[in-house]
Amino acid sequence: MYGSDPEGRLGEYPRPELRAQGRISGACFDAALGNIDKLTIMGTRFPTPDGTCIRDYIHVTDLVDAHVTVLAKALRNPPALYNVGTGKGYSVREFVDTCKAVTGKDIKVRRGLLKTVNLVGRAESAATGPTALNGFWRT
Repeated sequence: MYGSDPEGRLGEYPRPELRAQGRISGACFDAALGNIDKLTIMGTRFPTPDGTCIRDYIHVTDLVDAHVTVLAKALRNPPALYNVGTGKGYSVREFVDTCKAVTGKDIKVRRGLLKTVNLVGRAESAATGPTALNGFWRT
């Protein structure tokens, strides 16, 4: 998940001492804005095309919309389960390259130590999403 409210009412802006552990989106924009001198990618030796983890990034407002859409179904017993995502994964490196393209900034990147909690990652099928959520899906 990434992003913040398009109206600017809510967003991710952690305390300075927590920024190094923040999400890749926040770190990319911190680097683009000059708040940090370089972006550190944690883990670059995964068995993926560019060596970085693959994630299915979904915007926080899309996640909120999905929760609201399925709220009534969630009260059933057993509750309905949904895999909310795009169904297509992007690597951390691809995310960073997109951030560079969107901001027009030359973000300096360094390789960091592997986070032991990271798995290679994958994008699960989001087949239940668009159909079950009455086609509200955004891409």
